[in-house]
Amino acid sequence: IVQGLTTHLARATHKLRKQHSAAGTLTVVLHTNRFRRSPNGELAKQYYGSRTVQLPHPTSSNVELIPYALTTLKSIYQF
Repeated sequence: IVQGLTTHLARATHKLRKQHSAAGTLTVVLHTNRFRRSPNGELAKQYYGSRTVQLPHPTSSNVELIPYALTTLKSIYQF
């Protein structure tokens, strides 16, 4: 999950820099596969969580955003 989050964030910050833009907020969304089935064939239990954080200043830096993203992820999902 962490690797997926950081990879997605790297792509997003690259696009921000390409557009000469910056992010002022960060939202992390985590959900299960809604089509997954449990071993008995029924739909598996679903989970959905999201959090949004306001950044202290707008940025397009991957180095600055990763700590905020990881902290937000940890507040949603307990490893």
